[in-house]
Amino acid sequence: MDEATVRELAEAHGNATVAGDLKKAGSVLDKAAYGAAGEVMKQMPGGLTGCEIVDTRSEADAVVVTILYRGADASASIESRWAERDGSPKIVDLKAL
Repeated sequence: MDEATVRELAEAHGNATVAGDLKKAGSVLDKAAYGAAGEVMKQMPGGLTGCEIVDTRSEADAVVVTILYRGADASASIESRWAERDGSPKIVDLKAL
């Protein structure tokens, strides 16, 4: 799995999340990440205004991406673990840092 490809997908995912396009943001989630995604969304700042990838690193058979989401009065760092599923990179786990 190519780290640059995952970074592009993660950036699109982050931008879709900021825009409120949860269908597009969720399109890269593996079923294994659904529960974690709900918990992470509860920890996101309200009124998202932007996001920035602050770290991307390869770990074994996964790529881990950290995105800083900014809201009107707060921010949150979210770590996503990407792995290949059915031939495409997908988020298999998420957590707030």
